[in-house]
Amino acid sequence: MNLLKNKDLMVGLLLALLGLVFLAVLIPFGIVEPKKVRYLAMSPSFYPRLVAVALLLFGVAISVRAYIQGYTANETDPSWRQDAWFRVSLVFIFLTAMALLLGQLGFVISSTIAIAALCYLAGERRLWLIAPIAIIAPIALYFFFVKVASIPIPAGVLKSLLVGG
Repeated sequence: MNLLKNKDLMVGLLLALLGLVFLAVLIPFGIVEPKKVRYLAMSPSFYPRLVAVALLLFGVAISVRAYIQGYTANETDPSWRQDAWFRVSLVFIFLTAMALLLGQLGFVISSTIAIAALCYLAGERRLWLIAPIAIIAPIALYFFFVKVASIPIPAGVLKSLLVGG
């Protein structure tokens, strides 16, 4: 088995590495922590650390599973590499566009578009499944962060609807 052609193993290792980079470098040096935080969940680094640990754990799990199963890509068809790089590039383009449009469109609309596009890119075609997830998750997250965690989130064009007034 040629481990370098095992795309699941490579993706798993990449996710684990990304999680480690977030935990060891980006979060400690990129997030300013107050000296005392009343609740751990209110710490500015809590949710980024949670995501980084999840990336690390999922990456390790994917790598271990891929290694144990001995899954190898179709060695006669190298097109999976171009397709994989194309999809990864599209993900970064979607996330960059979301970050750039966040101020104008707001969190809910930009996240809804990003989730729907990424679900479609991942191969999901059932609109009855994509639509509720793409709409409900950003709205729920918006209200959680604004109302429960008291963290301001850009409302954008939905400001009058979400904030009132």
